[in-house]
Amino acid sequence: MINPLGSAELDCMSRRANITKFCTSKYAKGLLRGKVDKISKNVLCEFADTLRVKVECVGRDEKLCDKKEDSCLKLKDVFAVGLDLIDSSLDKKILTCTYLNNAEKDLSIDALKAL
Repeated sequence: MINPLGSAELDCMSRRANITKFCTSKYAKGLLRGKVDKISKNVLCEFADTLRVKVECVGRDEKLCDKKEDSCLKLKDVFAVGLDLIDSSLDKKILTCTYLNNAEKDLSIDALKAL
């Protein structure tokens, strides 16, 4: 019997299981994150080759502007688990983090920045 425990964990026969770890064990390449769909209660493993996250550093996110690379690494654990951080930048209180799949590293960083 498998039941969701929030959006990040499952109860699998009375044992807690982390959804992201489950997705990583099955399909590590390009994993963004694992979660439970609130409506269908299905486990979703989200994938991509590249991801750009932009966060406005105001209110609760203001601290993200203090150390851009450290902040992007923290955001990686939430949004881009199976990708590598390749660029972090800060412009006018907007933190931009760019992540890339290991297999796609031969793409030029300049081409990604143009996205």
